[in-house]
Amino acid sequence: MHRYRLGLGFGLLAASVSVAMTACGGPGHVGEAIRPKAATGHEAMGEAHVEACAKAVAGEPLVVDLKSSERSDLEIAMKDGVVVVGFDCKSLKIAKGCAAPGSYRFAGVTRKEDVVRMQNQDEMAANLPLTGASMSASMKRGSTLDLALVTVGKRRTTVSELTRADLKGTCESATHVVRGVYIGAFALATGTEGEARAVAQIFGAGGSAGSAAGRKTEARDGDLEACRKATADANEPPQDCAAITRLELVPLVNEKTDRETAEQKKTTGGDDSLQVACSNGFDWDGKKCVKAGSSKIARACDRDTGTKDECAKACDGGSGESCFTLAVYATQEPRKLTMPDGTSKTVRYSDPKPDVLLVEKACSLGYAMGCSRAASLYANQAYAPKATDAEKKAAFERSAKLVLSACDLGESYSCQSLASYHDPNTPEHIGITKSVDKLVAYVRRACDLGSGFSCGRLGDMHRDGKNVKEDSKLAIAAYERQCSSGGYVDGDGCYKIGAIFANGKGIAADKTKAIGYFERACGLRSVPACLAGVELANETKDASKARTLLEKGCSKDVRGWDTCFMLGEAYEKGNLGLQKDYSKAAEAFEFGCAKGACARAGDLYKSGGPNLPATPEKALRAYTNGCLSWSDAKACAGQEAIVKTKGKEEITKFYEFRCEQRGDGRSCLKLKSSGGKPTEQAMKRVADTAQYGCRQLHYGDECKLWKDLGGAPTAVELAQPTREAALKKQQQAQTRAAPKK
Repeated sequence: MHRYRLGLGFGLLAASVSVAMTACGGPGHVGEAIRPKAATGHEAMGEAHVEACAKAVAGEPLVVDLKSSERSDLEIAMKDGVVVVGFDCKSLKIAKGCAAPGSYRFAGVTRKEDVVRMQNQDEMAANLPLTGASMSASMKRGSTLDLALVTVGKRRTTVSELTRADLKGTCESATHVVRGVYIGAFALATGTEGEARAVAQIFGAGGSAGSAAGRKTEARDGDLEACRKATADANEPPQDCAAITRLELVPLVNEKTDRETAEQKKTTGGDDSLQVACSNGFDWDGKKCVKAGSSKIARACDRDTGTKDECAKACDGGSGESCFTLAVYATQEPRKLTMPDGTSKTVRYSDPKPDVLLVEKACSLGYAMGCSRAASLYANQAYAPKATDAEKKAAFERSAKLVLSACDLGESYSCQSLASYHDPNTPEHIGITKSVDKLVAYVRRACDLGSGFSCGRLGDMHRDGKNVKEDSKLAIAAYERQCSSGGYVDGDGCYKIGAIFANGKGIAADKTKAIGYFERACGLRSVPACLAGVELANETKDASKARTLLEKGCSKDVRGWDTCFMLGEAYEKGNLGLQKDYSKAAEAFEFGCAKGACARAGDLYKSGGPNLPATPEKALRAYTNGCLSWSDAKACAGQEAIVKTKGKEEITKFYEFRCEQRGDGRSCLKLKSSGGKPTEQAMKRVADTAQYGCRQLHYGDECKLWKDLGGAPTAVELAQPTREAALKKQQQAQTRAAPKK
């Protein structure tokens, strides 16, 4: 599912004010500002109005004009954790006193140079919503405002999705978190309509007395030549190319992606592209927002609704994203889906066989997803049944180069793929030389680009000393980045930190810290972490913490079998500081249901007890769930006992269902004895199953059942332990063999 970003957004503060720019992550380069001459006012340019966003959307607002105090606030906030802001398409403000756990790391990307030209009041107001109108008042008719942007990398956190509950502090104004910042240089200068200028010309416009009117540099931070020396694999930006130019914002969510979907996405890459969205009444033309319906400029085509002509026009105009949409989506018919809230949404699914050359063109225009998709398409060509060895080799080599391009452009999933290709323990990949150093480098790069999954993999390497130096502190640092992502799938990072502190692996054991991390992981729906936390809390005699973890682990979000069973027992027996409450005990048992829990719930509902009147119908429901869902013998016996009280017809139906549909041999025998007629197929099936249980699994009770069904077990076979006794003995042996903590 793609996210939307706001086109260029967050307006420049008045460029007529000198702005001191301090670079993040290195010595600052003092920004230059020259007051433009006053000319015609709003009357000359006309008025414009930009509405606030109807709802929180992902955005990438420019911050090239931050005052020195504001830039300092941003840099300090980034050092303290993940920055939280309030953003509504018209304004952006750091939510001081509010933060989320996490940190930022720099990762270089393939250098990108862009020129954004704003030609009138509407464009300035739409793209610079804070002060676009006031800046235009000092511009003459026929003037333009040209922004040259150079991007050499990003500082990124692993945060993928956070709810308001994940935030700490005073966060009433919070709407978004800063997932990353773009690093590089910029120059802002006035220009003249009809005169196109390149990035280098805008950087070199200068402010000398001899410069032409309309060509003055209003603000600048960074050195273009320094930026051109940057490399995609750099761990830090060049000293004079470290300005923050743009933020990458993701909105707070009401509900996080479920664990299963997140698990799939972390290993398949998912669709994490950003489709530009402008404020209401404006369209994206590939570089900036323009008034909707403009006939002069073709907007970048929309993935779900853009026509082939719109996409082709935008693609020809240099929009890599539009080339990708033209190849992958514009060929498919739009579909209307009804969303959970009752609203409808138009979507298009991807073409399974898009034009590979068009997808590759998207890559050449700097669209990372075009590179990774083209790589996949070339790999598929290599597996074509009729492909020659030479064709396979060429396709694989082309695929490898495209994956590298995607990684260099900052797509973390492609860096993950490169790490796997270089891993000596994976199959050979044509065009790739196995290398432990590159394996580690690409895992680290994917982590730095914000992949929580890769941070977890890096943590595993340091924890186990596999391919890198064993170092628990470095492992914890990597796991912390995964843990801080906020996604349910990344709770594993919190859990693994807890395990390191609990076991004292490479560091001093600290049970308090261990429980804290287990609790964080439990909150991210990691049932093993909930259980580990309960066990440690019991060791430290912290009944309150154990109870809290059990409640988290037995909720509508988590529903852990073991945690629900343990919570039910705590209420039933009055443990962990709880009053005996059979009603809550039965609810917990039934909610977990597995491992005999539904039978326990049925027993409580049937007998009643503290705060629970006897309720046969609830007992039948619990027994039935345990019998149907888990084939639990005790639950089935409880269900049978209650159904018997309802008369012969009901119990006969019960035996028939259990015999014919569930393959229960004992129910087949009871069906016969009650006058029913099980089918021959059912009798043969249950007899074969009982014989297998007797002679292959060596269960004495299955031998007896087989005999009752007409089989001929030996006396030795009949004397074998029952299934229950054999399994209990096996569990005891496993417990004795388990290593001591």
